[in-house]
Amino acid sequence: MGVGRATTSTALAVALCAIALGVSGAAAQLPWNDAPAHVERGEVVAARLGWPAPRVSGFDAQRRSARDVGEQRAREALHAFVDDALARALVEPAEATRVHALIDEHARRSGVRALADGSAVVEMRVTGAHLRAGSDRSSLPW
Repeated sequence: MGVGRATTSTALAVALCAIALGVSGAAAQLPWNDAPAHVERGEVVAARLGWPAPRVSGFDAQRRSARDVGEQRAREALHAFVDDALARALVEPAEATRVHALIDEHARRSGVRALADGSAVVEMRVTGAHLRAGSDRSSLPW
């Protein structure tokens, strides 16, 4: 077997394993743990780990619980990132309140990486266009 054939076989094996484990191309790009919130292609993005609630039994229920916790933590990270940016821009409280309301209204789950222990990393995003509807100051990173 030549080097080219071995490389192709390895790539195929990795792809088949990812399919068998339910890892899509989008999930393959997600981090394995908490990642700092950041601006990516005009969107504010945050990824956070969620773990199952301690009293939830059954693997499916634990996975749902972990996704819910991860989503809540990612949403909180979006709020914290945006709040820091608004504070640096010296935005008035009413304007900041509008922006935070827009996060609550428009943030969406953009990916989930399910982990073997029942936990999950959840990625949340909100577009800069939605945030600019609440504050369009040029000093803001979105």
